[in-house]
Amino acid sequence: MLREISLSDARKRLSEILREIEADPGAGYRILVRKRVIAELRSPTPARRKNPGATMLKLAMELEKLSSPARRAADGTSCVTLGSMRRRWAG
Repeated sequence: MLREISLSDARKRLSEILREIEADPGAGYRILVRKRVIAELRSPTPARRKNPGATMLKLAMELEKLSSPARRAADGTSCVTLGSMRRRWAG
C-alpha cells in the first residue's frame, strides 16, 4: 500500500524512506504537492527482480516467430540459441 507524503517531508526523509522500501518491497509512497499526487516512489516489481532473463526469452521467442522457416533451417543458429535460453531461464 502506498502512503501519502508531502514533497518537503519526502526530501527531509529520503534516506529513511529508501531504507524502508528496500526492507519491505511492498512499501511505497505517493508524493504530494498541494494535495495532488505528482509521483510514486516504490520498489521495482518483484516479477522483474526474480527472473531478469524472462524479457530476453520472450523477445527471442517473438523473433523466432517472425523469422522465416527457410532462414532458420539455413542458418540453424536461432533454434540453438533459443533452446539454450529456454533451458537456462525456464522456471
